[in-house]
Amino acid sequence: MRSVALIFCLLFAVQMFAATNDVEARHKQLNALIAERWEWSLKQAPIFASILGDKRYNDQLGSSSEKTILEDQAQEKEFLRRYQAVDPTGLSQQDTLNRALEIRSLKEDIHSTDLKFWQMPVNQMNGIHLFAPQLVSVLSFQTVKDYEDYIARLKQLPRAFDEDTANMRKGMAGGLMPPKFLLEKVAGQAAEIATQTPEQSPFAQPFDKFPATFSDADKARLKTAGLAAIKDDVLPAYAAFAKFVKEEYAPK
Repeated sequence: MRSVALIFCLLFAVQMFAATNDVEARHKQLNALIAERWEWSLKQAPIFASILGDKRYNDQLGSSSEKTILEDQAQEKEFLRRYQAVDPTGLSQQDTLNRALEIRSLKEDIHSTDLKFWQMPVNQMNGIHLFAPQLVSVLSFQTVKDYEDYIARLKQLPRAFDEDTANMRKGMAGGLMPPKFLLEKVAGQAAEIATQTPEQSPFAQPFDKFPATFSDADKARLKTAGLAAIKDDVLPAYAAFAKFVKEEYAPK
């Protein structure tokens, strides 16, 4: 009897040890997945990364092209599959909550893409035409590289406007558009910036004052390059976007 009882005790101990190890393994799996998705999110949203102080993607704007949006959705579906594969049984309350929130967030993002909100990316309150000038207030301008990264981003604005314009044309073809009354305001907002001189533009603010540690040569070089990017890239992009919204988009 004692030997039988001992065997049962040993089996129970082995099962408890295995269960504990299994819970710990799933805890580590969940945390690794959360970290992986966070890193992926920062790479896909480089402006957000910069705002958080992570400057690994500080010279990038990110992409809103249809190709990128659909690729992102495919990745989100894969993340969702992996989160749902983590068995929450026995996990801590915090782990269970984290898993549930990640799954909910992914489902909402996937659904939003399916609803094609990306085909209506602008209105009188939101959109690249309003977001881009706000970069000055959310980015860091402490080093020479910060300024160089900002100039690199300015030069990418025409591509960003082109991507949103392509998405808007897609929405226009499918009848997905905001009200005309609001779009007329968007055209006016974009035109207001387009008609400014480079020096008057809100994009020029960082070049009005540099850190005292910068050399005179760097100050002159960065200001020249920055104003040139505004003149040659930013303002023409705004002008083309204003024209598109006013003449092609809003009337429909």
